[in-house]
Amino acid sequence: MAQNVSTHAFEVVSSRVPSRGQNVIDRELALQRRIKCQLKHHGLERSLLPPDCRSSNFSRSEHNPEISGDSPCPYLYGKTLLLLGDRSQHALHDLLLDHYPIPGDPENTNCPGADFCNWHAICPRVSSLSNGPFGSAERLAAKLDSNRKKQLPPDRQNVSILRYVRTYLLFPTGSRKHKRHNEPHVSRITGVRESESYWVSSVRGADVILLSKAPVLAPSWSYGKERGKQASTDPRPFRLRPPQTGDWELENVHYFKDIVPLVSFDSVVNSALDVSAGEILYSAVRATVDVWVPTLVSTLISILSDSGMRSKRFIWRGEWSALRKCGTEHLSVRFPSALDTLLGFQMHPYYLNQPVKDPWFSFHNSQVVFQSLILSYLLPRLGISYLPFYDLKLSPAPECPSADEAYLKSNTHLFQVQLPEEIGKTFIDTLEIALEY
Repeated sequence: MAQNVSTHAFEVVSSRVPSRGQNVIDRELALQRRIKCQLKHHGLERSLLPPDCRSSNFSRSEHNPEISGDSPCPYLYGKTLLLLGDRSQHALHDLLLDHYPIPGDPENTNCPGADFCNWHAICPRVSSLSNGPFGSAERLAAKLDSNRKKQLPPDRQNVSILRYVRTYLLFPTGSRKHKRHNEPHVSRITGVRESESYWVSSVRGADVILLSKAPVLAPSWSYGKERGKQASTDPRPFRLRPPQTGDWELENVHYFKDIVPLVSFDSVVNSALDVSAGEILYSAVRATVDVWVPTLVSTLISILSDSGMRSKRFIWRGEWSALRKCGTEHLSVRFPSALDTLLGFQMHPYYLNQPVKDPWFSFHNSQVVFQSLILSYLLPRLGISYLPFYDLKLSPAPECPSADEAYLKSNTHLFQVQLPEEIGKTFIDTLEIALEY
């Protein structure tokens, strides 16, 4: 099914934007293959690796022997790197600030937060840090003018500028005055408030753009302890409401409406904890095909048809799976495979009919897996680099303080907030590989 959705999405986008050129597409397909071969610690590695990877041992030095080390900085001197996405993307912004600061400029690493981030200087060229009037850290540091407004460093060629803009949906409006950017907006589809900053002008002013698009949020009505009287007005816990006429989310839905057959689940559910694994999986697929993919298509058409954006270097950072703060009690099987661990249930007919222990975890991660399969096919063929993260093999979580049923029901949404070390390292490594190409 992922292949069918990917093909449909590619046909829609490619019919409405100029081609990026076969050389760009070949580059991105080669990059995709190399990254898959390089990430040997993927949890599903044997089933996902292309056949020509299994006896290969890539290294950066084979591609560019003059550049060594685990740093993307040599490819970013004199450039602006823009990160677009939700708070997980902001965590990567913090990672870059911590790893590649300007010496002697501690204020540069202070960020006012995801909603108010402006820019930071990072990645000083080593040769530019020597003493002298034309080579000092002072020329790379940000300055404040007489009005205490932050000014760009005088020496732009020996430093990179890092920017971040918060956006959950990558809503591609051409006007910063649009109400979605200026007024509180609660999605009719999920019942959840969304934050969408204006980002189009920031893309036009950047050189390298790192994008991400989070999975569809679990609907607000999934968190009700008992459905009761709401059962007649709200959909089932993980079913979304359809967009209304005039909504941006409705723009490209018609291209994908017949891909997923309609399935009804007649079982009675009093809360999200009663929902079966099969229904969670079906709801995740429907959320992807009905909402996530159509809005993805709108964003891709916007950036690839705009003359001020399409010439930029776009790198898409895939989502990583939701992580539990502790324990593995969300799993419904005793000896799970890598895929079982990701989904939180076993892909077996018997277990698909059983409720899962953490339905929010499973709803999120089912989307992550399905969406990553779509992106890995679609993006390279549109000339966009793709960095996959969804099946990284991460360190085991510590045991929870308690494993009884009451504890689990009161802690069903234990998602990791801090950036795991494995994800940070993989991000740095894959970003460097992408920038080499």
